[in-house]
Amino acid sequence: MPWLGGAQLLTQLAHDQIMAGAGWVIMTLGAQLSFLLHPRLLVFDSPQMITLSVAMGIVTLMGFAFWVMDWAARPPRTRPWTWKERLALLVSFPLLPVLTVIALALPVLEAQTRLLLDLPPTFGRITRKH
Repeated sequence: MPWLGGAQLLTQLAHDQIMAGAGWVIMTLGAQLSFLLHPRLLVFDSPQMITLSVAMGIVTLMGFAFWVMDWAARPPRTRPWTWKERLALLVSFPLLPVLTVIALALPVLEAQTRLLLDLPPTFGRITRKH
């Protein structure tokens, strides 16, 4: 295989693996890393802060749009909403990124790191070598 073809294949494989579930976490933390390393970039009229603010706005709007589409795609309810269900619905939108990190991104990063280090995968229990 020519060098360029192998590099393209490796790049595509890395892209597919990273974007599986942990990519957005890596990109979000990476985008904010510059502000942690250079706090003077936190000036609100800097191009970096404007770009990050626009990106956060787009992510929020898209999250809300997907939430509305999910709401519209659900079948009609057979009984009226209870107050607990309304509260759970109200709390679900802000908790979505937190739950996605805990239930999706961290397990994906852990599994990919295990594969990278040639360690056996574990599924809820510790495996021991005998």
